[in-house]
Amino acid sequence: MGSTGDGHSEHGDEDELSMIRAALGKFPSRQRQIVHLVFYEDLTVGEAASVLGVTVGTASQHYAQAKETLRTSLKSFGNQEHEPINR
Repeated sequence: MGSTGDGHSEHGDEDELSMIRAALGKFPSRQRQIVHLVFYEDLTVGEAASVLGVTVGTASQHYAQAKETLRTSLKSFGNQEHEPINR
């Protein structure tokens, strides 16, 4: 099994990615959309709000809820050493 040079094995990273995908799959639709646009499409929360046709406040609320849900989900998977979601 290879190492990525940052102390993580490639297999460990795949496991973590699988846990994140599983957690995201359980999100309510709007939260999942916000996370996708911000993380995968590299939009700001304001830009994501515009794409989804909601206010920035609504998008921010869904985004904050999604981050908290993800933190809780990762903890329940036993991944206590994940990096904080600060984006």
